[in-house]
Amino acid sequence: NLIRELGFDVAILLEPPHRYVLEYVDALKRPPKLAQKAWSYVNDSLRTTLSCSHQPDEIAAASIFLAARTLKLKLPSKPSWWEAVGAKTKDVERLARTMMSLYSKGPAKHIAILPRRKAVPEPMTPSMTPFPETPAPCKSPS
Repeated sequence: NLIRELGFDVAILLEPPHRYVLEYVDALKRPPKLAQKAWSYVNDSLRTTLSCSHQPDEIAAASIFLAARTLKLKLPSKPSWWEAVGAKTKDVERLARTMMSLYSKGPAKHIAILPRRKAVPEPMTPSMTPFPETPAPCKSPS
């Protein structure tokens, strides 16, 4: 919401790559399991900053690249299928390495944070009264 308040059109800036995964796998005429696996890689890539620094079609291409390798599926190589969709080899490989780095990290550690207890005020003692004891005022001379 803060980004939108600052005037950014988030829908344009951060378009998700999922649509491209489906389009590319369909165009490649590959089995649905490739799209499912690539979809998982795309979801995991959202834990990185890739969607802020790369185009969604490049992220989708890297996800399909990883999925095909994982599933041991052959994809067209001459010309390479990702170049046919406008992605560069070095970008696809770099994005794939970044995505794979997620899996070399350990699982997230969850730390339980207990809610704060409300402070219980101490009972007031005579020395803590807001007004120190003073003698009663004298009678007015009038």
